[in-house]
Amino acid sequence: MAQEAITNQTNMVCDVPQKHGQTIEVYTASFASRMATATTQEERIQLCRERIREVISKSPEKALTPEDQAEIETKRAEAQAARLRQKYKAECLLEGDMWKCTFDSFETRDPQQEIASKTVRGFASKVPNVDRNLLLWGPTGVGKSHLAKAAMIYSLEKPTPVRCAFVECSQLGRLIKERKRLVTHLLGFEYLILDDIEKAIGGAAADWAYEAVYEIIDYVDSRGYPRLLATSRFPLRTARDEQGNKLKDDKGKLLQPGHEEYVKSDYLNRLAKMFFCRWIDGPNGRDDKYLPEPEYWWQGLGS
Repeated sequence: MAQEAITNQTNMVCDVPQKHGQTIEVYTASFASRMATATTQEERIQLCRERIREVISKSPEKALTPEDQAEIETKRAEAQAARLRQKYKAECLLEGDMWKCTFDSFETRDPQQEIASKTVRGFASKVPNVDRNLLLWGPTGVGKSHLAKAAMIYSLEKPTPVRCAFVECSQLGRLIKERKRLVTHLLGFEYLILDDIEKAIGGAAADWAYEAVYEIIDYVDSRGYPRLLATSRFPLRTARDEQGNKLKDDKGKLLQPGHEEYVKSDYLNRLAKMFFCRWIDGPNGRDDKYLPEPEYWWQGLGS
């Protein structure tokens, strides 16, 4: 094989860093001799790789400018982040169409939805370096779970991805069956989302679900991590009037029950200390498929 052909093949196998100001003599008599004894293309490629590694290892560090070194470090960090992102996505418990729930795909039909979206996005941009955890509460269908999933996807896509997990509290039984010591596993993450937390700590919750979430809350309260974003249909406190009486309708039913109706007082005090609460309201997006006209909700906004 001619010297020119060997050099071309070498450059094809690995980008010789001559652009960094180094004068690299790849083709030498010794290298040519080894290439001449190679009988297969695979052997020649392996020899080229070994020669390139040998040359680079002997290149003086001073040949790299500070800009070149910064570029190399940036690319190395980006590659590391990409590997972590791929790993974190595989273990975050998001499935199927959940990945479509982004901040960009969230439709705001009420000012409260827009405010809540900004709050959650701000929280996700800082997590895990936030002072308090976030509880997003409001009626069914206003976008709580969508925003929670969007926060997770946003955190995964950051330049430095955050190791996080999305826990549907209504699916805790299935998750516990699929993974032994689930809670211990979850506590190793930097950031947890507990969706529909009332289904694990409410009055109708199973004891094992209550205990699983309580273990998470207890751990976070005592150590400060992982950070939490929770969603719920209920606030922490039951709505009261100025005299402190619980607000009820004409039939004696609570207008806005809170978690204090279902959990022990010490548990409630912990939650109140740990969480910043944000209310979200708006039209029930889940009802849209039953409406005869898709513009129905919009027609009522101006009235």
